[in-house]
Amino acid sequence: MKHVRFIAMMIVALIVLAACAPAPTPTPVPTPVPLSATPVPPTATTVPPTATAAPPTATAIPPTAAPTPVASITINLGPGRDGDQSGTATLTARGDKTEVVLNIKPGAAGVAQPAHIHVGTCPVPGAVKYPLSNVVDGKSTTTVDASLGTLLAGGLAINAHLSAAEAAKYVACGNIPQGVVFNLDKGRDGDQPGVAVLLAQDTKTEVNLFIKPGAAGVAQPVHIHEGACPVPGAVKFPLTNVVDGKSKTVVDVSLASLQAGTYAINVHLSAAEAAKYVACGNVPRKVTLNLGAGRDGDQPGTATLTAMDTKTEVVLNIKPGPAGVAQPAHIHVGTCPVPGAVKFPLANVVDGKSTTIVEVALTDLLKDNYAINVHLSAAEAAKYVACGDVKVSASAPASTSTGASSSSKEDTGYGK
Repeated sequence: MKHVRFIAMMIVALIVLAACAPAPTPTPVPTPVPLSATPVPPTATTVPPTATAAPPTATAIPPTAAPTPVASITINLGPGRDGDQSGTATLTARGDKTEVVLNIKPGAAGVAQPAHIHVGTCPVPGAVKYPLSNVVDGKSTTTVDASLGTLLAGGLAINAHLSAAEAAKYVACGNIPQGVVFNLDKGRDGDQPGVAVLLAQDTKTEVNLFIKPGAAGVAQPVHIHEGACPVPGAVKFPLTNVVDGKSKTVVDVSLASLQAGTYAINVHLSAAEAAKYVACGNVPRKVTLNLGAGRDGDQPGTATLTAMDTKTEVVLNIKPGPAGVAQPAHIHVGTCPVPGAVKFPLANVVDGKSTTIVEVALTDLLKDNYAINVHLSAAEAAKYVACGDVKVSASAPASTSTGASSSSKEDTGYGK
């Protein structure tokens, strides 16, 4: 009984203690977060790899090439027979062609004025040889299908007309001077090649040089020497110093005399180093011979022989025979009036003209006894109508020179 009473008292005590204890704080339930439709990737911190910087690639810049020497001459165009639109024509070599630029006093605004290169000379040239672009407001530029050397062969003129409707009226005219164009090769001690243009001025010659430039502003002595490249002889005619690749001089000797002799143009590195040759070119030999009446006929004229390295160009220009008839011509051994055996056949002369390239150097033709002989016809080859010995007697005058001048005569404006 006592045990029952003790247990009952313990239960009552526990109930009383429970009633006196504070109420427990409820644990909050977290609000659920809705799931996102697009999964968010975990944020990652990327550490970039350490890169070794590559050195910059260097682009090689090629050295600037020296300009190619270009030959160019300017001639005066004087008043025409029927009007005064004088000006200039500039002829520039473009390979085997020539650029012709006319710059004359303007005519009527916007009016096209025909212009041509004609056969013959001013003030009344002959047939049209090369058409040019019309002159408009005083200007015209044309590339002609002929080399500068061809245009300088002689006997050509530039003529401008008033208009297409009045083409018979000439308003500007100028003769293209006779001349020769040849290369200057690199010299014995340097490399400044280029071009020389020699223009006839009556008893004088204008010498124009266009070579690869040397040191900027440095004067380079240049002369016409006796002898031939690569080591010519004594100075015959001093020329104006080459500066920046160009030189222009008028020398007191005819072009015919220069080409009849043996001469070379030689350019030196500088006055201080004159023994160093940087450009050299032989003046092409060109000989004009008189052909007299033949033993059996009278068709006199000329023969022009021009050196072409180991060959020779032979141009015959004689009094015409019967129209269209081919007349045999040859270079014979011996002398006129009755030369011997045929050495080199030439192209037949037709209407007074013939051109042939023969396989022999001009120097060899001139040192032996030869004669050029023209026959009446193939059927009558025993009849000789023109004959001339291949000999040269011209000599060059003393060496003097003058300053640069225009290649056209100032008194008429038509040139020479």
